[in-house]
Amino acid sequence: MDRSAAIEALRSEGLFAVERTWSLGDSIAVGSLPTSDGEIVSYRLMMYLYPAEDRHWNIANLIEPRGPDHDCRLPLDEAVARVIQLMRNAELALK
Repeated sequence: MDRSAAIEALRSEGLFAVERTWSLGDSIAVGSLPTSDGEIVSYRLMMYLYPAEDRHWNIANLIEPRGPDHDCRLPLDEAVARVIQLMRNAELALK
């Protein structure tokens, strides 16, 4: 799985997902539960996937920054599946 396929997989689950190129490298921003003031859209839940060495990816879990998945290293397909699971769990917790 490459970054484009990861974004498509996240979007197919109804999540906001876009490429980001910044200090974390060529990463993926993932959001859920959008809110808007009419001009700007923000997301109550956010995570980032960013590359590590050896073709692995880290999860920057902004929902639970000190949680066990923050900065874990996984192959991209496993990282995408884990982010989907974490987002769903967080969505349920907010309902």
